[in-house]
Amino acid sequence: MKKKVLVDAKLICEPPDIRQWGKWDAERYASDLEKWVKDFHDFIRDHRSQDPVYLGVERQYEERCSYCQSQWEEDGNGCPVCCNEAVEEWERDKRIQAAHDEMEGRKRMDTEDSKKAMKEAL
Repeated sequence: MKKKVLVDAKLICEPPDIRQWGKWDAERYASDLEKWVKDFHDFIRDHRSQDPVYLGVERQYEERCSYCQSQWEEDGNGCPVCCNEAVEEWERDKRIQAAHDEMEGRKRMDTEDSKKAMKEAL
């Protein structure tokens, strides 16, 4: 069924806000970023800079089908739409839940009837 899968990871590096270096426009911002990258490269090489820099890893996850590995999608009822195996598992789970709900509703049902209802659900 549905599972959370790591699909990518990115290194995130946030320089100090370089937009404060002057009036902001896209071309100047790109140019300032390129200059900062060069300066940061030099910093890595000589370790002398005291500029605050954030470095981190951003993990990107998606929900995927455990059978076909497709991105997880459901119809309006919550049934998966990617592959037959996922649909069959969803339908089986619904039958089991319905049988369980029926057994809970009938407090006087004896043990043999309970076992029979669960077997029929499977």
